[in-house]
Amino acid sequence: MTSVLQTPSVSVNEVFDIDALESLSLEWLNLWKRCSTATPFQTPQWILPWWRNFGGDNLRAITLRHEKELIGLAPLFIYRDPSTKTRQLLLIGTGVTDYLDVLLADAWLDDGLTALARYITDQWDQWDVCDFQELQQGSALLKLDDLCGYSGQKTVQNFCPVLQLPPQVDVLSQITSRGLFEELHHKRAKLERMGKVDFETANQDNWYSFFDKFLSLHSSRWAMLGLPGVMADATVQNFHREVIPGMLSQGLLRLFVLKLDDRTLAAYYGFFDRGRAYYYLSGFEPELAKLSPGMLIVNYAMREAIREGAFEFDFLRGQEKYKYRWMVQDRPNYRYRLCR
Repeated sequence: MTSVLQTPSVSVNEVFDIDALESLSLEWLNLWKRCSTATPFQTPQWILPWWRNFGGDNLRAITLRHEKELIGLAPLFIYRDPSTKTRQLLLIGTGVTDYLDVLLADAWLDDGLTALARYITDQWDQWDVCDFQELQQGSALLKLDDLCGYSGQKTVQNFCPVLQLPPQVDVLSQITSRGLFEELHHKRAKLERMGKVDFETANQDNWYSFFDKFLSLHSSRWAMLGLPGVMADATVQNFHREVIPGMLSQGLLRLFVLKLDDRTLAAYYGFFDRGRAYYYLSGFEPELAKLSPGMLIVNYAMREAIREGAFEFDFLRGQEKYKYRWMVQDRPNYRYRLCR
């Protein structure tokens, strides 16, 4: 860990080694809890597995401290584009992560961002462009223009459909598209005539088998379309196998399966934190697609989220048609490029 900047209130240090970054996990998690805009994708349980599976040798994480207290962390790395040789400063998680960001404790947001901006400008000889992707509207990184003295380019990169949840489960049918819940009730009744219908939740003892079932269902669904699917790559699978136990230990994982007798028909993989449910991926048995097992398990996840006190169900990136049957509203993600 190398100190590169000292201000009257904030010190900035660089972390080049994954072991050193991992040693910050407890402090990091405590900082994450003090950042009101943070998502599960900024936890060490997501970032560290990403680097171990996809990272290279140009880790450049930044820690911000007030005296000895960790008040900010920017999980950065430098990627050299093989075709253009351009050195890009990116956030760890770029690619498979729906919300990227730095962590700045709420009480230190302004001072922390000022220190981070100064670090970026002081170290410009280390990279050619800062390319920060999948930023939410409230990300502090979108304010770097005002502090760095360089002109950044902000563009809409993706949309995340989001449903505002009612306080009671029995009101859910009133805020979605007409006929959806009648259809789901009809489909479930058909399944119940075929056997026992049950939903199960992953725990420490069964998450591995649940995840394997999810992978099988997800790949089967995409195979019907003649496509490999986002989970086909072995490295991606290994990444998520590292993520899941960590998320489970922090109470963030939501991994459900829908079963008909002993047969698994659908699986839901997502997260839950601070009143928000995040729907990452799902899979279902393509042979029973007409009975909508995928929609049934999403409906179950929504109901469980409401019971846990959630006010929002986030479908994350992608504007697939089925999401809009839930009467969602699109929320933009931004890409912010800062060049010299």
